Amino acid sequence: MSYLPAHSLLLLAALLVGMAEPAAAWIQRFPDDDADFLHSTDLAVDAVGDVFVGGEIVSGAAPTSMMVSKLAGATGEEIWRKVFDPAPSPNGHADAVAVDSSGDVVVAGDYGGSPPHALAVAKLDGPTGAELWLYLKPTSNGAKDVEFDASGDVVVSGWFGGEFFVAKLDGATGGELWTYSVEGSPGFSDGANVVAIDPSGHVLAAGLLDDDLYVVKIDGATGASLWSVQGDPDGLEVFHLAVDAAADVVVSADGGAVIKYDGATGAEEWRHLEPVGAPAIAIVGASDVAAASRDGAFRLAGGPGTELWRHTWLDNRSGTHVAVSASGAVFAGGRRTTWTKPSFVARLDAATGALDWLTDLDGSDRDSDEHVHALAVDPAGDLVAVGRLFDKDRPFIFLSLKVDQADGSMAGLRGQTMVFRDKDPGDPTKRRLKFLVKGDELQTPLPGSLNDPILVGATIRLWNPSTLEEAILAAPPGADWKGIGNPPGINGYKYKDKTGVNPCKVSVRPFKNLKVTCKANNGPIPFSLDEASQGGLAASVALGSAGPQCASYGGLVVRDEPGQFKAKGAPTTPSCG
Repeated sequence: MSYLPAHSLLLLAALLVGMAEPAAAWIQRFPDDDADFLHSTDLAVDAVGDVFVGGEIVSGAAPTSMMVSKLAGATGEEIWRKVFDPAPSPNGHADAVAVDSSGDVVVAGDYGGSPPHALAVAKLDGPTGAELWLYLKPTSNGAKDVEFDASGDVVVSGWFGGEFFVAKLDGATGGELWTYSVEGSPGFSDGANVVAIDPSGHVLAAGLLDDDLYVVKIDGATGASLWSVQGDPDGLEVFHLAVDAAADVVVSADGGAVIKYDGATGAEEWRHLEPVGAPAIAIVGASDVAAASRDGAFRLAGGPGTELWRHTWLDNRSGTHVAVSASGAVFAGGRRTTWTKPSFVARLDAATGALDWLTDLDGSDRDSDEHVHALAVDPAGDLVAVGRLFDKDRPFIFLSLKVDQADGSMAGLRGQTMVFRDKDPGDPTKRRLKFLVKGDELQTPLPGSLNDPILVGATIRLWNPSTLEEAILAAPPGADWKGIGNPPGINGYKYKDKTGVNPCKVSVRPFKNLKVTCKANNGPIPFSLDEASQGGLAASVALGSAGPQCASYGGLVVRDEPGQFKAKGAPTTPSCG
């Protein structure tokens, strides 16, 4: 788990990434029309795939309050929300959440209240959100990370009144079992940012002591220090920590250092240096390390620490988080280093580092900076992310969405109308297809990006979900594409083939609508319409290699007969499959 500042507007994204049959995708916004807005900083997923999100909530001009929310993994719907609101001035926030094997959740952070604030850990009943216990320790700082151990006890790390602080709490009552704290020299900063449990139940914690790197291994039963490392020429402060299957420890520190320590002794085994920042890290397999940094994503061999592969980010992307599924799939998320650019998520081939797919996550206010702030993988291999998203109409929103496993596409959108007919059954050049999609979840690539259709074109797909018949139509790159807005493409794209070879016209505007009109006199539309009925149809448009944006048509069928299909007001399609 990674330490993150608790002051950002966030987006929650659940991305289907396993190699099994795709599950239903979903898009939700929280809140929608109320006055509250959420700043989310961490998340956890339970054994059935439901999602817990921690952060802070703000109501109007009121101070912030620590909060945690539970979302249904299948639909994204909010099941419950718990807000901690100490009078008279909360100013609280959650920095970390964790879930145990029974589905109960702990949330940790700054409880707020009148000075001093309090380092806080609360355990809540998973099904109902009812508070089971609350641990408070008055301090000017707060908790930064929290984990359950195998017995269900809770370990929390934080900054406690100028000390590097770790505590183990009884999972049933919240009572202190032990505390570990170290106070550095006067005038220097001290704090425990991250914590993890090794296979034997011992506790690893890391952060800052005397303004420099500090890593400690603590006996899980007694709280006694087993070994510690203080100070490092390449790293100032640890922000990420991971433990491999052999109980060896990998940390990532500000200054670009990734360092592996022997779990038994604390001796350094190897180090890898990046040019800047603290790479996000996760264990792949037994001991390899997957990482995401400002320059790219990479994999290090667990034994010697040598680099096995590297994927270099393009278009000013910067990786800030990484996650690995049980099957070994590697996922990264991050932001752009250039202002007004969207955040992104991506999947990389675990063996080679080749980019499987990359999806930009963009709010409709393209003058704002956006981030991904945390990643987690659920038991089915689905990826969940929290980040920051800005929207013109709702500048502070909490967006949740699920993206298709195979290509990173977002969930299906609401199809407005589709008309598909043979004007003259005896003349295939008289065939016409037209469909319209609307929705503020519609996304378009930024001008000049990897998926700018002017550079890479688009693919239009029509299919029958029941019979699996499909037609693929191309809109090739080049001068037939026009960017809308200034710079061209910032407000969408239009396509019209001037050669008369390709049958379709395309118009797509982000957060508004997607229109496609195809005429067979400009090229064939290879799809049968001679069946007694279609039952329902679906269509998608993929700009470049970005995931397709799709809609189903069949919620309200106006006409369905040989040679003609017309539908309105269709429901959202569960996936783009």
